[in-house]
Amino acid sequence: MTPLLTVPIQAKTPEAIFKAIPKERKVQAIEIWIDHLNKKYLTPELISALIKQLKKKTTKKLVVVCKNNLERGKYKGSDKEKVDLLVAAAHSGADFIDIGLHSQSKEIQRLKTAKKKAKLILSHHDFTKTPVKKTLHSKVGQMKEKKADIIKVATMCHNVQDIERLMNLALDLKRKKQAHIILGMGEAGIITRLFAKHIGNTLNFVSLDSKTAPGQFDLKTMLSFEKVMK
Repeated sequence: MTPLLTVPIQAKTPEAIFKAIPKERKVQAIEIWIDHLNKKYLTPELISALIKQLKKKTTKKLVVVCKNNLERGKYKGSDKEKVDLLVAAAHSGADFIDIGLHSQSKEIQRLKTAKKKAKLILSHHDFTKTPVKKTLHSKVGQMKEKKADIIKVATMCHNVQDIERLMNLALDLKRKKQAHIILGMGEAGIITRLFAKHIGNTLNFVSLDSKTAPGQFDLKTMLSFEKVMK
């Protein structure tokens, strides 16, 4: 499976999101960080309207996330309120919804039950290090228990050993036919983005303007690499 080339969009208003949709046809998905929207837009009704409008404006797949400070996001509401927003997005046509593993288990389960056709991404981020193999597999085990459709692990890489642990984790999930997104952050983790297809990632993130993760490629650079690595 070839990963969907995905551009994250962080914007304060729906209008700004519409303007930020990339015209490049090779971009197959956009990731909307609804936590960056002005607070007045953060109601289930307005999120529902936003997703419906996006479905009309673009054929690209829609990934919807709502991140708090633990994930380098801006959301300050409760897990219940966060899930209310994500459920509204799922019911309105979002293709993927992403919620952090650290969220309350009962709210993750509610999202899993209510998500309709949207794929549930359960994610774990570590912005300082890549944990040891036992910890990584423990996180994956928790995501499987919570019935994630797609398992996402993004950790900071500092050396070859960190990269090796992530690559082995991704290849293990690939062998088991478990959909996943395994990413190394920082310069050392770039290889996980270059070889996203080979390790079986579902999505591969690229930036248009500001990066949303350390080590993330811009669109032009990634497209150049893809030409070379075909």
